[in-house]
Amino acid sequence: MDWRSEEALDARIVAYADEELRREFNFDEPPIRLSVIRIADDLHQLVWTKHHILLDGWGDAILISDWLR
Repeated sequence: MDWRSEEALDARIVAYADEELRREFNFDEPPIRLSVIRIADDLHQLVWTKHHILLDGWGDAILISDWLR
């Protein structure tokens, strides 16, 4: 999504993330959703929503650590 021209960008991102958290998972599809929002020419926001059945808090930390490496 390209939101470079959006106003009140921080509030819009928070509202989008809240909406994603309320959205139910359909287990006929993978229980993970990734959204990449372009907020500037060289800046993006990642919204990662997953069902807790995939990873717990420990697994999240390991996965994110690996991504950042």
